[in-house]
Amino acid sequence: MFKLKTLVLDIANFANNLVTLAKIQQIGAYKTLANITGSTANISEVNIGYTPNGAVTLSGDVTYAKSDFAGRTHLLLSATGSTRTFTVGTGFTAGDLICLLIDQNSAQNVSVTIGTRSITNNRGNIINGLYDGTNWHVWSGGGVFNTSSSTFTKTSFGGSINAGGSNTTAFGNNVNASGNDSSVFGFSASGTGLNASSYGRSSSAIGDSSAFGAYSSASGDNSSAFGISSTASATGANSFGSNAVANAISSLSLGRRANANSFAWHSAIGNFVYARRYGSTRLHLGTTTSSSDATNPSLNKEWCAWRGTTANNTITEIFLRGVSSNRCVLQAKNVLSFKGQCVAFRDNYTGSARWSIEGLIKRNNGNNTTLVGVTATLTHSDGTGDTLVLTITADDTNEALKVEVTGNASETWTWGVELELLDLRIA
Repeated sequence: MFKLKTLVLDIANFANNLVTLAKIQQIGAYKTLANITGSTANISEVNIGYTPNGAVTLSGDVTYAKSDFAGRTHLLLSATGSTRTFTVGTGFTAGDLICLLIDQNSAQNVSVTIGTRSITNNRGNIINGLYDGTNWHVWSGGGVFNTSSSTFTKTSFGGSINAGGSNTTAFGNNVNASGNDSSVFGFSASGTGLNASSYGRSSSAIGDSSAFGAYSSASGDNSSAFGISSTASATGANSFGSNAVANAISSLSLGRRANANSFAWHSAIGNFVYARRYGSTRLHLGTTTSSSDATNPSLNKEWCAWRGTTANNTITEIFLRGVSSNRCVLQAKNVLSFKGQCVAFRDNYTGSARWSIEGLIKRNNGNNTTLVGVTATLTHSDGTGDTLVLTITADDTNEALKVEVTGNASETWTWGVELELLDLRIA
């Protein structure tokens, strides 16, 4: 018999010793499960003995009452053939403690039923139970429903864990780390794609993405969501801030409730900023009457870029980032002050030109968009660049600021326009 511990008590002189009733009850519990040797009446020494662990291989489902433990507190369980169930039966008294070690090298998973708990598909973890006379209190080290522990390339701690991918790490309850090389931390967190990382309650990362914060979600390839309830749902999307939304390709939302509003390549910066144009960068300067830029008056600074080419002297509309039909649209009750520059470069490098631009455009509370005024001045040129034409107008059909360019016959020119906008929307 292996001596675990020696307790020295003077029960006869109980009143003068720092021994509580709880300690005496604890000794009784040890005696029940760990074979106390010695008298418990007027004793000065109690030796607690320990019977070595028992190894049990399950070829079928079994039920162990207290008597089947035969004084053992620890059992090493394994299973053959198929998943087997080990049920903790009757006969236990208050204070009884058991420890079930599920063999790392078990041929099959072992499910455990203890009290009202059914803990399924275990391998390579530890399940502990403490009986209070009425109910079992169950906890584990290494995980419950812990499918990650079948190989040493997986690490998990907590309850109801699935770490099915290779090289995974999972911590928490109801955690799912099924993607290879994924890392998942937090209650009901999930990482289901290659290299997925999620941290926080109910956070979710799918495929080469990262989600950090309770209820955050990163479902786009190479996306990142940081902040409570933040969302990055498109390829290359990134959201930072509580309830921030990056829902378009390569969009960036930075700030509380910042929203890319489905505009690709857009950067929305500031609390409550709401994207309005494709490929631009928008800085929220504050709202007039409310905290939301989506439907209320607001003031924003924005930078937009147009690109395009000409191969003749036909007037040609160019679009935001060179993508057809993407225009600088005004909202109702909106005025834009704009300033910037335009450059053009010929394909054989023999000609170039540069314009300085400044103007004002507005839209009323309906569908009337008008250009208040614009100045587009050619400031520098060489080669045949001085014969190029830049035209800026109001597109009342599309409620937009329209940029058109005219090249030279039989010449190929590439154009770029950059405008800084002061965007004011009123009630």
